[in-house]
This record gives sequence, structure tokens and C-alpha cells, in this order.
Amino acid sequence: MLLPSFGINFIAIQHMKKHDKSGYILQIYDRLRQSPVTLEVLYDWISKQGIDISKRTLYRYLDDLEKNIQFEGEKLHVYENESNKKTWKLEFENSSSQFTSYDINSFYIMRNMGPMALRQGRESSFKKWDEFLYTQTSKSTFENTVDVNNLAFAHSNFTHSIYSKEEHDYLEKIINSIQKHEKVRLLNPERFIRFLPLNYKSEDYLLPMQVLYHAGAIWIAFCYPEADKFFTIPFSIDLELKLSKYLYNPQHYFSKLQEFFKNNLGLTPNINDEVYEIEFQLDLYYSHVLKNRFYHHTQEITVDEKGYATIKFTSGINLDLIFLLLHYMAGVRIIKPQILIDTVESYLQRYQNNKKGFQ
Repeated sequence: MLLPSFGINFIAIQHMKKHDKSGYILQIYDRLRQSPVTLEVLYDWISKQGIDISKRTLYRYLDDLEKNIQFEGEKLHVYENESNKKTWKLEFENSSSQFTSYDINSFYIMRNMGPMALRQGRESSFKKWDEFLYTQTSKSTFENTVDVNNLAFAHSNFTHSIYSKEEHDYLEKIINSIQKHEKVRLLNPERFIRFLPLNYKSEDYLLPMQVLYHAGAIWIAFCYPEADKFFTIPFSIDLELKLSKYLYNPQHYFSKLQEFFKNNLGLTPNINDEVYEIEFQLDLYYSHVLKNRFYHHTQEITVDEKGYATIKFTSGINLDLIFLLLHYMAGVRIIKPQILIDTVESYLQRYQNNKKGFQ
């Protein structure tokens, strides 16, 4: 049965009963518009959609698709490998075959290993991109890496923030404000006092500059033009911003924003305006694990003849640096500066005090 391809399947899906065989088949066909599938990949997908059918039934549905349904400009191909394992691949007449396996794997690594903080709440948008990219390149060899691209790339999402659809909608407004270079006013500064410049006044406007992803969370970088200061705040629905129509010229601030980041490790506020020569050494285990990681653009990592790594960089002292050292405390020796040693020890003392209960 040859059908026109201009979206009839989407309309049909909307009108099919949820547990109707034809509805299931059209949902499967819709999934094939995003990438090829094996039986295992498709079964994993339908399970996540809440569709309760067996693999045997699923195989029959795929067989029906192959024999009985064809949309104009689209053709379903079935490939078998040397183990007689089948791959179902939809190809589009007007697509190209310009992607190599390396290109395909690169896309799926980014697509599937992207953090939940960025993916959750935007899956419908990602699906549109999946379909668009695949329809343009479906003649590439997607069938060669179906299982690994769909089942083997993952992200642990350990300690990552979870954002609701409402928060992503709110983020869109902030993104739009940054695009238009609109000034904003923070309505609840008391919630974010630890992130704000010391001389901040609540009636003053802020300039939203960038959206950043850091340590499992989305952050917003601002300029406080009244004091020529820059700072970052973790994004959430609790960040109450009043958007305005007052505009600013970003060219006046971007170079200074980059200087601000150069003096910070991560994004949290520095404890003062000083920049220090930071140096610490790692034991053998952490040297092996951490010696190839990025910490700061000025970093210098050396490994001595015994295998101990020493890390040096120039930055301010903030919670990101303190928590980094506390996280690896069992295998780290802070060499300098003394203020960093004292600050880390003060946090350890606070931990000891917390055993008695919070005051």
C-alpha cells in the first residue's frame, strides 16, 4: 500500500486507538523515521513508550510494515548480518549518503551521552532534530552501528540537576532576553545573596550574558554594570527575573566576562578578589585517574618518576576548588597557598561540628 508521505502517518497516529494494532504499526514506522532499528533496539524503545507487546508480536508488526506499508519517497530496507540478525532501515529518496560511521557515532555519542539536565524536558525537540537529520542522510551506513548507537551510549547523570518542562520554558525566556540584550531585574536577591556582588542593590538592573553548563547544572552569567562586576547564579524556577525592554551593548562587556572566567576555577564566587598560585599533589591512585582532566586554562600537570601528579594553576579560591579538594581528600596534599590550606581545614572542622547537629 503506497501512501503519500506528507504527514498522514502522524495524523493517523493521533486518531488510532492507543492499543490498536494499526496504531502500534504507525508508531513503529514513526520511530523508523529517526534511525534504523534491530529487534532489541525497537523492543527497548516500545518498553519506554509503555507499549506492552511481546518480541514475537513486534516481529510480526515489522513484517507487516515491510510487506504492506510504503510511503511515497520512502522505502523500508531489511538487512541481515552474518549472524542472520535483522536491521530495519527506512531510506528517503532525496537523502544523501555523506556521513561516515565515525560521523554517525559522533552524533549519537553527543545525543545519548548528553546530560539529563539538558535533555529532559526537550525530548520532543530532539526528536524533531533526529528525524530531520536522518531524513537528510538516511542513505549513510546507519545500519552498521544500530545497537551501539541506541543501547550502548549512556550517561550516569550522577548528581545532575533535573529540570521540569516549566523550567525549560522559563529558560527559553532568559535565552531570548540574552539574544535581544535586554536588562533584567532580580526580584528575590535574598535567595541568592552568596552569589551576588557585595555592593549589589536590588533596584539595579543586571545584564544576562551567557547560559553555561557546569557540574551537572545550568548557570546564568550576569554583569552588574553599576560596579562593573560579573557573577554566576545556578538556574532554577526560583530565579525570579523581571525582564525589561531596556537594552545594553554586549560588546562593552564580553572581553571583561572572559577575564572573569580566567580568574575562576569553575563558576562559584571567589572568596576574595585575589588570584593565587594553586598547587597540590595527588597520590598514585588519583594521579592515574585525574592527571588527564581539565581544571583551569592555566593548568600545568607534571608526573614525577614515582608516578605522583602535581597540578598547578593560577586562579581565585572558591567553593568549586574547595569541594574538588575535599572530594579527593584521601589522596591529595595541598602545597600552596596557605589560605587554601586554612580554608579547606575550616570546612573539615565545620564537618566535625556538624556531627553534633546543626545549630
